[in-house]
Amino acid sequence: MKDGFRKSILFGESHIKFEVDIYKNFGLTDEEIKPLLEFHENLKRCIERRERTLKWIYKQIEEEKKEGEGINENTTGN
Repeated sequence: MKDGFRKSILFGESHIKFEVDIYKNFGLTDEEIKPLLEFHENLKRCIERRERTLKWIYKQIEEEKKEGEGINENTTGN
């Protein structure tokens, strides 16, 4: 799951970079493609936040496995 998610995000990010390059090759300025550049920056921040969240979740799962507790048992309060 982690690898598939990461590959799809990297593909999306590289596709946006590719679009920016194409627009610049057609002579558009940074100001003209500003919405795309802003979207790219927002996407990068979202990716970084998602990766931190996933790392935290996987760390919690590993810690619970080491303690011998199931995730469902721990979250339901049993």
